[in-house]
Amino acid sequence: MVQLVINKQQILGSCELKLEIHQKGGKEIGSISINLSEYAGSGVTTERYLLQDCKYNSTIKLSLRMNIKPDSVHTFQT
Repeated sequence: MVQLVINKQQILGSCELKLEIHQKGGKEIGSISINLSEYAGSGVTTERYLLQDCKYNSTIKLSLRMNIKPDSVHTFQT
C-alpha cells in the first residue's frame, strides 16, 4: 500500500516507484521508474514500460490498480 500526499493547493505530490528486474541467478536486466500519482483514481491500468539501463530493448508489462479509500475526500489535481 502506498500513501499519496495532497498539498494545501490540492495538488497531488509525486510518488516514485522504482523496480529492478533480475534474471534467475541474480543478474540485473534493467529497471523502471514509475510516478504512481499519474495513475491516481484510474482503477486498473496495464502498460508496457521500456527497461532503463538495459543492454537490449526489453519491455515489461505491468498492471497497476490504484484505488481511492472510500472514507477519503479525493479532490486533487495531478
